[in-house]
Amino acid sequence: MSKDLDFICPKCNFGLHFYLYAYVVNDKGERVFCPPPDPEATARKVLGPNVTDELLKRRTGLNESFMCKTCLMEAVLDGSKDPQVCPACRSRDLVRTKDLLKKTCPKCKKGAIEENPARKAQPVV
Repeated sequence: MSKDLDFICPKCNFGLHFYLYAYVVNDKGERVFCPPPDPEATARKVLGPNVTDELLKRRTGLNESFMCKTCLMEAVLDGSKDPQVCPACRSRDLVRTKDLLKKTCPKCKKGAIEENPARKAQPVV
């Protein structure tokens, strides 16, 4: 069992990461991570001192982790702005990683996905 996985199935050791973070789209069209505790400050720095609230709203979002039920690949997408399509197999059968907690494992179909106890024991760096 990998200590860096956030969610696991205790039956087959299938694991998933969990991501949920703010981003801003810079002038090159790239998503830039906006760290807590004040992601808006980073967004304003990237967009410039005179950014309007409307532009800030249009160019910011939340990336989160999804899993494809077809190929079991993980993808990080903005659930409200990105097409809900697996980048690996093009399936539209995606589920938010957090919604898999306490549900039947999509890989072995025997265990239930739970938080990784080894991850909880790791110190926060």
